[in-house]
Amino acid sequence: MRKTASLVVGLSITCVLACGVDRQAATHLAQQGISVGQASEASLQTTRGNLTRFVDSTDFLVAFGRPGADAALLQSVGDLRDALAKRAVMMAALANAYSSFSDLASYDASQQVNDSVDALGGAVNDFATALKEPPPISAAAAKIAAAGGGMIAGWVQSHQLKEASALLRQRDESIATLLEKEAKVHRSLATVLATTSSDATMALWRLGIGRPDDILADQLGPWLTYDPAQYVHAYTAMSPTQRTSIQTGVSKVIQARVSRLAELQARTIDATVAGLRALEADHMNLEKGKPLTLVSVTAQLKAMTAFADELRQANTAEK
Repeated sequence: MRKTASLVVGLSITCVLACGVDRQAATHLAQQGISVGQASEASLQTTRGNLTRFVDSTDFLVAFGRPGADAALLQSVGDLRDALAKRAVMMAALANAYSSFSDLASYDASQQVNDSVDALGGAVNDFATALKEPPPISAAAAKIAAAGGGMIAGWVQSHQLKEASALLRQRDESIATLLEKEAKVHRSLATVLATTSSDATMALWRLGIGRPDDILADQLGPWLTYDPAQYVHAYTAMSPTQRTSIQTGVSKVIQARVSRLAELQARTIDATVAGLRALEADHMNLEKGKPLTLVSVTAQLKAMTAFADELRQANTAEK
């Protein structure tokens, strides 16, 4: 009887440990989560700068007889700038929470995970409030259980990882949903941002301040050499109709470039959302004891990096 009982207990322990969360897989997933949190930060500074420039351009154009921007529009832009600041905090908190999750795969970091997940939940709710959305994380959010005396270390760690995975998965889902809403705001503002930026630039150019050297050089491409002195001579000799034509062309290029900036901002968010959704799926795999794919997360990380790089380059060209 004693042998039978010992065998049952032994088999139960073996099953619990074997069916638990794979610590190595959890570590790999944590590294991907850290990367998603860090990669999205790259575009934030550029995005905030573009919104600030829009507000400055709006104020500047009032001096040229143009009515000030609609109060509701300025409020929307101001709210979006606030949301970007909250997003920066949230994504940093996401990376920190995944760092704690990685630590948990090596030792009992349950308190560290609980603290970082709590901080992440608060940051998610702050971001939601900035977007005028209801906070998605409950104030009484679940926590992972601390280790109890006499419990098998491997069993405790396995179950802590599983609980932590579920908490992170839920927050990934909340963040992705909120970011989808933010992307819609960027796209809705694209046209007015482009028009206002172009109008402010053109107002100065018509006064003889500034030259569209970069734009004109781009139009000549690799086949002809752009000469600023030649441009000054040619522009001075142009008829009013010719000047209007070149001004219209430059204005359209500026609008297209600013619109591209807004679209790149939205597409960077799209890639972040896709990365978070891929993380969600792999959390489910981890919790069910299935192999992780990680391929989808890696692909989205590459997309996030590519869009962020193009955004920086486009922003430099727009300046």
